[in-house]
Amino acid sequence: VKMQKQENIRGLKRKREKNRQRQYELDIEKAQQWWQQEKEKKERLQQADDKRRKEKEEENLRQQEKLEAFERNQRMQEADKQRLERERKDEQVKQGLYKFLHNYREQRRMEKKSHLDPYSKRIIEDYNKRQADASAKREANMAK
Repeated sequence: VKMQKQENIRGLKRKREKNRQRQYELDIEKAQQWWQQEKEKKERLQQADDKRRKEKEEENLRQQEKLEAFERNQRMQEADKQRLERERKDEQVKQGLYKFLHNYREQRRMEKKSHLDPYSKRIIEDYNKRQADASAKREANMAK
């Protein structure tokens, strides 16, 4: 009976040791699974962060391109405005030269007609003065 009892005790000890070993292995396996899950979670978070960062950078690039396009448009509009202003001024100068030339020729023609008598000369001067005043008014109105 004593031998049987000792055998039972040894069997129980072996069983307990096996259970302890099995529990230890299960704990190690659980810890490895937990570690793997944490690692996967970190990778997913990192990928999500990378994706958000990349989308933000792309959005910033799109905004930068829009801004550059807008500025380029502004510069082109300003250049067009300046070009049109220069063309308008050139046209005004050209028209002024044509008027001057016309008035000059008209004055010479009138001088030839008047034969330099004082009465005709005064009429011509009055006419030229009125023409010059009217021309100045037209130019002032065009400049506005």
